[in-house]
Amino acid sequence: ESWSDYELTANVTLISGAVGIAFRTSLDEERGYVWQLVPGVGLVRNKVVSGKLVSLGDAVPHNIIGGKAYAVSIRAEGEKITTTVDGTKIDEYTDSDAISSGSFGFYSRAGQKARVTGLCATEASGTKVLGFNTTINNLYYKDGADWTDYTIEFDMVITAGAAGILLRTGNDAKNGYMWQFNLSKGGLARHIRKTIPSPTVRSTVTGL
Repeated sequence: ESWSDYELTANVTLISGAVGIAFRTSLDEERGYVWQLVPGVGLVRNKVVSGKLVSLGDAVPHNIIGGKAYAVSIRAEGEKITTTVDGTKIDEYTDSDAISSGSFGFYSRAGQKARVTGLCATEASGTKVLGFNTTINNLYYKDGADWTDYTIEFDMVITAGAAGILLRTGNDAKNGYMWQFNLSKGGLARHIRKTIPSPTVRSTVTGL
């Protein structure tokens, strides 16, 4: 959450509706940016203010087509945010009241679906993080809180420590499951989180 200047890159394919890429986002869901790619429209810029999306001016026209893969780059440097699609700069936006730092991830509403591969965040210092920052999942998948039976498919690269996938998790993140893949332990750790009355975590480890 302390990152300030960094670049997000990803390959994005819209399946239905729009896809939102979030950055400089607080873990309490109260502030951040959400850049949406919308078929037939282009780029829609939003700012999260007190937990609500606020549009940042008119949409930026660009030919976005559902089912087609796009290489997207969003670079946040101080007040300036530069967006590139397939190597072409389509927007350079300056926010005089810029959010200075925050994490990254995705935003979606009911009915919106996209395939994202190769997500990479590169900090100004050169530090890279591949994949999700799972600590901010509650902001981006709220509309799936009432899902019951579903499948999660993904490609994952763990660069350090471990990576966890949350499922059947409520909006408050106090109840649900986390399947964690750990480099040092070399296996899968299965966690269940329950409020009893304060959150506890129970886990077992099995080799892969």
